[in-house]
Amino acid sequence: MSERTGYDILQLVLGEIMPRPRYQRPIVKKTTGSDSRWYIMPRIDVLTDRGIQRVRRRIQLGRCAEMTRRQAEQAARQLLDRINNSRQVIENQIRFGDFVKHYLRNYVLAPGALAASTAGK
Repeated sequence: MSERTGYDILQLVLGEIMPRPRYQRPIVKKTTGSDSRWYIMPRIDVLTDRGIQRVRRRIQLGRCAEMTRRQAEQAARQLLDRINNSRQVIENQIRFGDFVKHYLRNYVLAPGALAASTAGK
């Protein structure tokens, strides 16, 4: 299940728009088996061909033998601080070359983007 957001990648990266703040607090769960692990399943903004989509992902926090539930919850809170900052998550998924192509296409080479004096050069 995913949710599409209407943000332009460049506007998001340049800070022209800010996504709504998100406050996720998924439950810390434990896998079954001999080598059980703590995990959470938050929704993460993922950059796709269709734009930015929110996708549920399973994120491992650590082995149950090495950390208590309280330590796992603390690790989850630290991780969620970064995930809930959508702008940072998206910035880390954009390659610089793609960013430059998008900027040139939509801001420099777009009709009417440049003044007549600059466009004539």
